[in-house]
Amino acid sequence: MGSMRKRRQRDRPSPTQEAESEFAEEVIHINRVAKVVKGGRKFHFSALVAVGDKQNRVGLGYGKASEVVDAIKKGVDEAKRTMITVYKDGTTIPYELKSHYCASTVIMRPAAKGHGIIAGGAARPILALSGLEDVTTKFVGSDNPLNCARATFQALKMIQTPNYIKRLREGEKVDRHGRFVADVKKEEAKQAIEEFTAEEKAAQAETEERASQPAAKEETAAAETKPSPPAEDKPPAEDEEK
Repeated sequence: MGSMRKRRQRDRPSPTQEAESEFAEEVIHINRVAKVVKGGRKFHFSALVAVGDKQNRVGLGYGKASEVVDAIKKGVDEAKRTMITVYKDGTTIPYELKSHYCASTVIMRPAAKGHGIIAGGAARPILALSGLEDVTTKFVGSDNPLNCARATFQALKMIQTPNYIKRLREGEKVDRHGRFVADVKKEEAKQAIEEFTAEEKAAQAETEERASQPAAKEETAAAETKPSPPAEDKPPAEDEEK
């Protein structure tokens, strides 16, 4: 009985296998930490995971747990929550990028078609899952896998569309979140107009309802106070003897 249960659990698809249909996952780095306690050593694991659809969406996650599988699962969940859309110029990036994270610096340069991905172990999975095929990458400074991966992910987030760059060169102002102030004001005005329209419709409906209530009351009162028709005068009955 126990062997059959174990076989069923082994044959049952895990959550990671079920998600492979939509996104591809790749573990970049797994770290093990040992803590000495009274009864011996207690191990904890951390996993750095990249998730992407190999088109233009990619995410990076970092999970910690007492088991490797749980750490990977937490990393996958975080990567799906932090997923971004990467703007590409064909199969490469549109221009050169430089990003810093802690002591790691990454320099990314576009390459001709067929060049391939020239990158270190921490950056290659992220670039491949984002759909890029021709990129040259160089790391300067610390070679910590976590810092290198986050520097690469941060560099991909820095890529902007030509329209965005054009509007910046024209002098349009942006807020601290990178959104154009004019677009934010338009959205706020649109939302205010929608709210005002909804309030106006609600007030109009309430006014119509109040106006209809007195009319109904007047009709009811008029029906109650309406005089009854007078009874017809009948001639006195003649004596039967006469």
